[in-house]
Amino acid sequence: MLADKLPSREMILAELEYRATHRIESFYPETGPLRRELYPRHMEFFAAGARHNERLFLGGNRVGKSEGVGAFECVLHLTGKYPAWWRGRRFSHPVAVWAAGMPRPHATFCSSPCSAPVRNSAPA
Repeated sequence: MLADKLPSREMILAELEYRATHRIESFYPETGPLRRELYPRHMEFFAAGARHNERLFLGGNRVGKSEGVGAFECVLHLTGKYPAWWRGRRFSHPVAVWAAGMPRPHATFCSSPCSAPVRNSAPA
């Protein structure tokens, strides 16, 4: 029977909740259409963080500068949860981060409080 093979509503909701709260884990996978090897400039930028305090990622529209580089690295440093492939700087202590940008209609990375202390300033 088809109904026996379909996941329950609870299982679907649990999966959607997991994906919404663990989005960062889907970035730069080992395999698939969005695998790391397709983003060599992004990987070079991350690795350069181990040697340089300041870096610039200059690129065209829609190449992943905001989410794929800036927000991704910021989340790693704030949570202290680095993927095994990470070659950039790793902090072993909580960090204070300044981040600025245009408001978006929805948050993309943080749907629950981070484990590390976060300092933020008043809106501009």
